[in-house]
Amino acid sequence: MTPSPSSAIRSGRLWPLDLLRILAAFGVVVLHTTPLPDVLGGVHSAQWQAAVSLSILFRWCVPVFFMISGALFLSPERPFSMHRLYKKTILRISLSFLFWSALYALVHCLRTGKGKWTFLNQLVRGHYHMWYIFAILALYMLTPLVREMTKNRKMTQYFLLLGFVFTFLLPQLFSFLFLFPLPHEDVFASVRSAVTQLNPLSGIHALYYFVLGDYLSRSGIGKTLRRLLYLCGAAGCVLSIALTLWHCGAIGEISALFYDVSALPVLMMAASVFVFFRERFSAFDPSPRAARIVTELAACSFGVYLLHPLIMESMQLSMPCSPLLIPPAILAWALAVYLISLPLCMLLRRIPHLGKIIL
Repeated sequence: MTPSPSSAIRSGRLWPLDLLRILAAFGVVVLHTTPLPDVLGGVHSAQWQAAVSLSILFRWCVPVFFMISGALFLSPERPFSMHRLYKKTILRISLSFLFWSALYALVHCLRTGKGKWTFLNQLVRGHYHMWYIFAILALYMLTPLVREMTKNRKMTQYFLLLGFVFTFLLPQLFSFLFLFPLPHEDVFASVRSAVTQLNPLSGIHALYYFVLGDYLSRSGIGKTLRRLLYLCGAAGCVLSIALTLWHCGAIGEISALFYDVSALPVLMMAASVFVFFRERFSAFDPSPRAARIVTELAACSFGVYLLHPLIMESMQLSMPCSPLLIPPAILAWALAVYLISLPLCMLLRRIPHLGKIIL
């Protein structure tokens, strides 16, 4: 008999989430090392098409980070208080943002010769990858309200159903339909406008994944349903790749319509990957040494996320040319960035007082 997620929480570690966090952190590095089409001869080049297909294989990783946070912060097994939420979690992440945003802003100004106003602008805005910190802080501020909703299973299911229909299914369907010439297109446009205005959950993709992570972590899913979910995940991956290559080729430029966090195929991938790790590693029982390694790698995932663009940009500046940009080389490049970021995070985590704040 495999332990339930709640029993895993009581034992002190949720190993499936730790393992998933490690892989997702590497996946983020892969996403950021995948080159844009103008580097590889445009969206019609076989080289870029192979690169973007590799990138899509990891598009589940950012939604899964939201789902992991939801599984942890919304769990009824987790002690919760407003004081701890703001003093421990939100304050620490805010200070971490200020530290890293200031570092990236300083590096940007030194490289470009810009002054204090550019530094201030960059500091407030954050580096391109720091949008996630704004999103996760917003979710943590909503946590007390969301926890009240997730106490009621039927209310949670109702939220997930509404979110699926209005935030993923209908927007994706309309986006797809409007790629083709339609009879009476003005009527379809009016229907689309009405649905958009009716949407009670506009722009809640991160919140949806947050709640979904908690729901899936605490729901019993039978073997048949799991297989169906895995099939949906595989279909989502194939659809995302096929539709992205087709759409980008048709318009002659890059389009994230079918691989963004709001894309239905990405939702399908993220849910299946999350459930796979929950089920496959629910009985994971590492040796003390393996447990220490997994725990350390998982603890460094946030640091890898924060640090890896700085490593990437420094490596690119020092290299006379870009590496061969084919999928095996992209993976090797991502692995190199990850393996450089990792020990640096470990060292930073060990700085007294500061390490716990910035990472």
